[in-house]
Amino acid sequence: MLNHITLFIIAVAIGIFGAIAGLNYWLVIGLIVGLTLLNIGYFLYTMFLSQNLRAIESVLHNNRKDPHYGYLVALKDNHTDEAIAQIDLILSKVKISSQKHQYAIIREILANNYVAARQHAEELKKSEIGKYSLALLDSMEGNGEKHLNTIFTKPWMSSAIRATHYFVKGDREQYEIHRDIALSLTKGLQYAASVYTFRNVENNQALDLLQTNVQPNQ
Repeated sequence: MLNHITLFIIAVAIGIFGAIAGLNYWLVIGLIVGLTLLNIGYFLYTMFLSQNLRAIESVLHNNRKDPHYGYLVALKDNHTDEAIAQIDLILSKVKISSQKHQYAIIREILANNYVAARQHAEELKKSEIGKYSLALLDSMEGNGEKHLNTIFTKPWMSSAIRATHYFVKGDREQYEIHRDIALSLTKGLQYAASVYTFRNVENNQALDLLQTNVQPNQ
């Protein structure tokens, strides 16, 4: 993806070239607008539809000053304290109550505060993300069997719950099966968050990070 400065330089270059070559004014404008739309399209595709981790990480890196992306960069690097700090910045700005609870769940689990995480999840229990969060918290605490057959509209959620359950129970084979299914069903930011989460879990850094594969509103 082109950053704003690069895009501006290219736009200026097209304008200069158009003037020198005597191109029609509207043709030059069309080229600039087309380039801009392609850039926006690439960004949206990468953030929501791609499974190209390198491309996703490039966008995350370029936008890391935005805490919505910065916390994922911290998660990628397994810097828990920095991830929490980035989420705190998000929470200080988010106005929508449901989004606050979603980010708060992630924050509290990163901070190993399951009680607070569950309280926030209870506030969302009528929504799918709330039901998923409660099921995943149960699975993380070893009580996931009752959720193994739960069906969500987002299929990756069911697989993530099963992966969590089998990881906690020490069944590596079943864990890897359901981990891979969950990853295959996610895209964009959700895919990156899931990859980082499972990677950190497998490195025995923190089982608690399993909840961070929930991207708000994904």
